[in-house]
Amino acid sequence: MEEIQWLQPYEEGDKMVFQSENGELDTTWIVLKSINHGRCYYSSFRPHMGLIYYKDNNQSLKDGVSLIKTYKSPDYTWLMIKYHETRFIVRDTTDLFNYRLNDELYRFCKAKSEISLNQLRCIYWHKDHGIIKYITHEGVEWKRINLDFEVE
Repeated sequence: MEEIQWLQPYEEGDKMVFQSENGELDTTWIVLKSINHGRCYYSSFRPHMGLIYYKDNNQSLKDGVSLIKTYKSPDYTWLMIKYHETRFIVRDTTDLFNYRLNDELYRFCKAKSEISLNQLRCIYWHKDHGIIKYITHEGVEWKRINLDFEVE
């Protein structure tokens, strides 16, 4: 199931540590992972849904927010990645080739004019490790540093 692949990189308790090009650190913890079948009242189809919640240095455990949401209906699979107040939505994952850089890496970006100062311009997603890099509105790169390889 292709929609599950977007949830595979994370397990509850995982930690992502990012470092900016200025040496600052940003730590994020995965606090919940849920994969289930919802109810569909208009047919016998049971949609497949996935959800991962995270918290960062500024949030308590109860204030975790969604990082990834997937939803599979009979006609399409929907994906949302939301990180640091920035939401990237792919309404049908058959369109993911538009974001694919290579077999393992995707880049989700917004035009600078579409985002506010506290939002991200781009997120780089690795199929095995999830978010490995992000770029802020101002163009500052943050690379994940707690991986077994160096992020380019």
